[in-house]
Amino acid sequence: MLALKKTIFGRVLHWIPYAFVRITASFIAGVLMGIFFGSTDLGNGAFWVGVAIVILYILVFFILKKNFFSTHHLIAMVGFVAVFLLGYLRVGQEDQRWHSEHIVHHINSTTYYVATLQDPGEERLKTIRYKAEVRGYKQAGQWQKALGKIYLYVDKSSQLKYGDQLLVKGAPQAVRPPQNPGEFDYKRFLTFKSIYHQHFLRQGDYQVIGNIQNPVWAMAYRLRAGAADILEESIGAGRELGIVQALVLGIKDDLDDTTQDAYAASGAMHVLAVSGLHVGIIYGIVFFLLGRFQSTKRGRWVVAVVCILVLWFYAMITGFSPSVLRAVTMFTFIIVGQVSGRDSNIYNTMAVSAFCLLMYDPYLIMSLGFQLSYLAVLGIVYVQPKVYQLHVFDHLIPDKLWALTSVALAAQLATVPLCLLYFHQFPTYFFLSNIIVIPGATLTLCLGLGVLAFGFIDTLATGLGWVLKWCVLGMNEVVFAIRELPFSQITEVSISGIEATMIFGIIVSFLIFFHYKNMSYAWSALAFAVVFSVSHTIRLLGISDKVTVYNISGHTAVDFIAQGESFLYTDPDFEITDGKVGYHIQPNHLLSEISSVHWVQQESTAWVKTINNVHMAHFKNNSFVILDQPVGKTMDLKNPLSVGYVLVCKRFDKDLAWIKNNFVFKRIILDGSLSWYQAKGFKREAEELALSYYSVYDEGAYEIELN
Repeated sequence: MLALKKTIFGRVLHWIPYAFVRITASFIAGVLMGIFFGSTDLGNGAFWVGVAIVILYILVFFILKKNFFSTHHLIAMVGFVAVFLLGYLRVGQEDQRWHSEHIVHHINSTTYYVATLQDPGEERLKTIRYKAEVRGYKQAGQWQKALGKIYLYVDKSSQLKYGDQLLVKGAPQAVRPPQNPGEFDYKRFLTFKSIYHQHFLRQGDYQVIGNIQNPVWAMAYRLRAGAADILEESIGAGRELGIVQALVLGIKDDLDDTTQDAYAASGAMHVLAVSGLHVGIIYGIVFFLLGRFQSTKRGRWVVAVVCILVLWFYAMITGFSPSVLRAVTMFTFIIVGQVSGRDSNIYNTMAVSAFCLLMYDPYLIMSLGFQLSYLAVLGIVYVQPKVYQLHVFDHLIPDKLWALTSVALAAQLATVPLCLLYFHQFPTYFFLSNIIVIPGATLTLCLGLGVLAFGFIDTLATGLGWVLKWCVLGMNEVVFAIRELPFSQITEVSISGIEATMIFGIIVSFLIFFHYKNMSYAWSALAFAVVFSVSHTIRLLGISDKVTVYNISGHTAVDFIAQGESFLYTDPDFEITDGKVGYHIQPNHLLSEISSVHWVQQESTAWVKTINNVHMAHFKNNSFVILDQPVGKTMDLKNPLSVGYVLVCKRFDKDLAWIKNNFVFKRIILDGSLSWYQAKGFKREAEELALSYYSVYDEGAYEIELN
């Protein structure tokens, strides 16, 4: 027993250098508890009491140090619990919905409201989207103070700018939950940004009544707009400009879907999102240029300060992009940790940066960018040296190529569960693409910054822009070529959050096993694998044959699913290559483990029969009438036809009384293709005739389980 106790405390003391890792882990646990199981508004007083307890705990820790765990276990546990509660309370404090002035409590009675634009806008397909802060609302003729963030969508012809204060007629609408099975939960995604409403505005719905700007953010947006203009003048329009703006400034407005798909398929998508890689490149360049000043302690601090200032200035040029802010904050702590003394270590430094970021915004823990950034850096810090040391090359070029490959392997190993969970695919040639893309991105970033630095010299900027354009063109050719290689992707992977966690457990268990050479960790990896298999098997056994009527604006799409096959019936105007398939339909196919899809438009399938523009489908002993064409004036059945379901679509030109007279059915389904006016009229008529109905337009997709 004594030996066991010594072993336990020996391992605890071994982790003392990583004290802030444990603190941050406890804080993250509290944040996750608040997010997933509901936070409570106990007021700022409770939060600051938690802060005081944590500060006291940290002071006690540094006073007692090694004796802290050996003689004061209870104090240590109290400290961790306090940090846990601090994270929980911070979520409640950040959630503004607890505040009585939040717009969410007054949305139904609001006739006008005032909102201030918080960014210069992001270009969408048909509109520009602005994030806005609500300042006040009009209710029963009286103006009231309000708070809350919303998204405003306006026409691209609008001339709005950052800081504009708008008087808006009407009230914003609540963001709708997912409308189809497995669809991306945009509503939940926005709650992590404290956004719960959106408003699509037309000309005449608003007017500009003033402008309120934060001078720092205003300067950042001006710098980014000016930098974008310089790059466009030096490079010219086209695909290459979109990549350069994304890679240097984080502006993705001009990135086409084909380019993004190619980079994702080759495992190089990370270079198109300004983040840790780009910040690390800039830090490496500055550090290299000032390396000769590292010989003295003062020189090291001067270099550190210069590096930090350059990184934050770069963050300003990108308009303080959230991903850049995360990366710059992380590198700031790393730089300070490296220069401050011999006792600092990278894990503690990363933990401190994560703690500060999450203290500022606890919902960052739900950001995919935050998760990928920290996991990738952890993988590179811990795994890359071990992979790199597996083989030593005598020549410089093979050694550098192996170094790049080891970095890619380490980062991919650390992030693969999240990639499978969120993107449902795995790029098999990621190691090959990164050998080209990382040096290419480094050169592109350097040349792009050179264009910005010498933009006032037209000849030099144009020359650098020409070289930059051809550099990006060459990188693109490589990326597109890798995408076309056989088996370049493992696609349509469907795993749950629990299964992703089990994969993490397997990876971590094996890493610890190889470090300690202890078989107990191999057994833990096996246990995680068993849980993964059981979870996946249960999920597969729960899949049943079904019919899904999707909610896709302006279109009819009905999915007949059985034994891993999908028979997708659509209206004639629906394009199977359209992005709507990937967003609305593909998630349901992943959940249903679909291996093959058959597109069966009206006239192309044997089991859909057409009688006077009335389409009838028989599937798994169920019959469906699909009214997606004009029926005509003289179409009437001699005897009512007994069917299961009747789907009413936008082109149907009769009323529901006609359906009642011609069919005997279980339920009428009002399709998502209907207009608002049509859906409202059919609902009213169904209620008057006492017909059983379901409105896909209003309530989302309708699913019929067949077994």
